[in-house]
Amino acid sequence: MAWDQGTPRSALALELALALGLALALGVALALGVALSGCGATATPGSPVDDSEGTAGAHQDTEATSSPAPDAPGEAGEQAAPSARFDTSELPSQGPSDAAVVVDVFSDFECPYCGLARRHTARLLEDFPSVRVRYRHFPLAGHPHSGMAAEASVEAYAQGGNEAFWCFHDQVFDHQRSLSRALLLNLATRCELSATAMRQALADHRHQQRVDQDRAAGEALGLQGTPTFLVNGTLVAGADYNDVEEAVDHAHPRW
Repeated sequence: MAWDQGTPRSALALELALALGLALALGVALALGVALSGCGATATPGSPVDDSEGTAGAHQDTEATSSPAPDAPGEAGEQAAPSARFDTSELPSQGPSDAAVVVDVFSDFECPYCGLARRHTARLLEDFPSVRVRYRHFPLAGHPHSGMAAEASVEAYAQGGNEAFWCFHDQVFDHQRSLSRALLLNLATRCELSATAMRQALADHRHQQRVDQDRAAGEALGLQGTPTFLVNGTLVAGADYNDVEEAVDHAHPRW
């Protein structure tokens, strides 16, 4: 009889212990849940640390959503590089910055004669190490891709300065017969440039004004075509290397 009466009491005590343990566990879980949910929401939007991190995260999500699929291998997930690392108001150049003779080359990336004339600039720098050569944009209306290529080259300069520009310059001229937006993005990666930033620059035409400034300067000088060489501000009559060399000698006879 004692066993029969004791069994309900033991069962009741066990049930009470289990219920108390369950309630305690539930309370701890709720407390942890509140703590965890508050970790990402405790800082206000004005918090210097979390605001900067949140802004960067939103920027990445926006780009990943709105940007088209990458055109070249290795571009997936790439973030747009700042497009103002170098001042694009400066002219792309080669040679000493204090050169007594400055040769400006007005050129068109889709002009076959410009593709040949680029050898003149390389030869000038070899024959006259103290000469500075500067590139000027003069895209012609009859060349449908030259304006886009010019804008792309400005973006190349914006990302990497002279080194990036001349790399991209050579790549574009090497492929001038098959220029397209997709090809320009591919050429950008060959020069270790951000194709994502290049794509955005071409989409919003942020460098068109820079190209137009060069073209306006050429038109003010009376340019009729490309390539056209300007030596210390004086137009060279002809685009043959001998003509340019003579103009350089005349501008600085003390070689």
